[in-house]
Amino acid sequence: MKVLGNRASVDEAIWTTAQRLREFSYAQLAVEAKSNIDRVTRLVKEWQAAGKAEMIVAPAGRRRMFRVIAGGLPITAAIGSAQGNMWRAMRSCRSFCPTDLAMLASNDMVKVTVEDATAYCQMLNRANYLRVERKAVPPAREAIYRLIRNTGPGAPTLRRIRAVVDPNLNEIVHVAGGMQ
Repeated sequence: MKVLGNRASVDEAIWTTAQRLREFSYAQLAVEAKSNIDRVTRLVKEWQAAGKAEMIVAPAGRRRMFRVIAGGLPITAAIGSAQGNMWRAMRSCRSFCPTDLAMLASNDMVKVTVEDATAYCQMLNRANYLRVERKAVPPAREAIYRLIRNTGPGAPTLRRIRAVVDPNLNEIVHVAGGMQ
């Protein structure tokens, strides 16, 4: 009986880790939860059968990825953003164009336009997260990108900061949020 209690608490810890990660592979969840990959694989299959997790579409040759489902909706869709959805799509694709990205990142709650996807790709390309595999030839052909800097599940975003600039000193004297 004590063994079952330990198993149940370990399984619950793995579930809690999966909820924190929201999206994960078998190996990633096993490492994060400090558990055996065979146990994690069995649990994820049970969660899928119970409707608590779903497999995310993965291209051929890529590892299987899963996402936690809460109340019938994927957690990522319930609180998702266009940039978050595009980032997740980029992480699961070998290469992509903005049209592919817009299609993969859109869902019932978040609509991503090709223009949004193009702008996000261009921003990430400038920040050295993407590499251009094939240049665009407007309007005949879109650029094709490849993710080269996968830093994790959180989507990189462009932030506008509030700052005080002194033109007399020609410097930033204060950045909102405590940085100087």
